[in-house]
Amino acid sequence: MKYHHLKAAIKQLVGLVGKNTKIISLLNGIDSEDIIAKQFGYQSVIHAFIYNIDATKVQNVTTYSKKGIVVFGEKDGRDTCRISKLKNILIDAEINHEISNDIIKNMWWKYMVNIGMNQTTAILKAPYRVIQKITYAQELVKAAMREAIEISK
Repeated sequence: MKYHHLKAAIKQLVGLVGKNTKIISLLNGIDSEDIIAKQFGYQSVIHAFIYNIDATKVQNVTTYSKKGIVVFGEKDGRDTCRISKLKNILIDAEINHEISNDIIKNMWWKYMVNIGMNQTTAILKAPYRVIQKITYAQELVKAAMREAIEISK
């Protein structure tokens, strides 16, 4: 789903989330965990994101060439039982993953990269390869990333 579907998805989860349920949001951005926690509490949320993925959805068909890597961790960087359990689930499911001891910083990094690359290519109405070849496009990416860094402060 996309970010704009989050509130509707949360409503659908009411009654399904119990005291032992853990939720990871792989949405781009930096606040979906806070939005989910408002409904279910922070004890139900593990901060996470996914990178190195190229999934594309056209109508009801999703295709990809890279499975991606799920990065997750506790907001305070601790190694907890929740993190160990999620790690084991992902291992059993053969899902690529990394555990972060600074997940908030890592989420801001992903957000910065997305802002730089995705917003720039959207404004230019150009594919990613334009950024590889054209200096002006590269400067736009850098400027967008610098703005994201300032916002993160």
